[in-house]
Amino acid sequence: MDISRVVCHDWTADPYARGTWCYYPPGWVSKYLESFEKPHGNILLASAGWSDGWRGWIDGAVEQGMQAAVWAISELDYEKNRGSTTGRQGLASDSL
Repeated sequence: MDISRVVCHDWTADPYARGTWCYYPPGWVSKYLESFEKPHGNILLASAGWSDGWRGWIDGAVEQGMQAAVWAISELDYEKNRGSTTGRQGLASDSL
C-alpha cells in the first residue's frame, strides 16, 4: 500500500470538543434534529453526533455515512429514471 497523505485532528486539544463526545443541551434534539436529518437541496449531512445508534462514536459516523450514500444513490437513480413509474425510494434510513 502506498500512502501519500494522512490527515488527523487532535480532539483533546480542540477548543470546542475539549476531548469529549457530543452532549446536547435540554431541548436541542426536539428542536433541531429534524433539520439535520433531512436533505438540504442535494446535500445530506452525516455525523455521528446525531446517528440513530452509537451517537458520538465512530460506529454512528459509519451508520450516517452509509445512510447518506444510500440516499445519494437513490437520488441519482431517481434523476436517471425521472418520469418512470418506479418513483423515489425516500431517505436512506427508510431503505436500510
